[in-house]
Amino acid sequence: IIRPSNNYGPWQYPEKLIPLTILRATRNLKVPVYARGQNRREWLYVSDCAQAIGLILQRGKIGEVYNAGSGQERMNIDVVKSILRHLSRPQALIAFVKDRPGHDLRYALNSGRLNQLGWKAKINFKDGIEKTARWDMQNAAWLQKHYSKKLSIQYLMKTKKVLVTGGAGFIGSQLSEQLVCRGYQVRVLDNLATGR
Repeated sequence: IIRPSNNYGPWQYPEKLIPLTILRATRNLKVPVYARGQNRREWLYVSDCAQAIGLILQRGKIGEVYNAGSGQERMNIDVVKSILRHLSRPQALIAFVKDRPGHDLRYALNSGRLNQLGWKAKINFKDGIEKTARWDMQNAAWLQKHYSKKLSIQYLMKTKKVLVTGGAGFIGSQLSEQLVCRGYQVRVLDNLATGR
């Protein structure tokens, strides 16, 4: 079992904080920040996450839980401000919005078990933001296309294609049956160990 902290980097859908901030800031649009931006997240660059997964698949023990965290915590407001500084955009673009109900104040992981396998995040947050901003700006058309879709459960349901994990289980089998009856194409991935 692998539990990574918040990932960021290339190809991330622009509904997430970092690509959304980059996309909106480069267009001089307001950047929404929940509440006062005090929510803390541990940020992990996507290539570091992929390397952690690869190492766990090679050396990890079946049944163990491995947390993959960078140890680099930031408040959301600090993340947004650092992106705005990097892009030379004014902090006046920040727009505080009503917080989501039940929004966790902090996510952080103890990655000790993974570190014992010899893994450590390589990309520091500053370098990761620079790489991400560069990629996002070079791929602005892709970001805009996916931002326009407003990837959401409503959008996904319109596509009529659904992946159900645990589809042979109690809840998954009922969900799969109901979706098929409603005309959805359902792919079931039940055994995560074998991929079937």
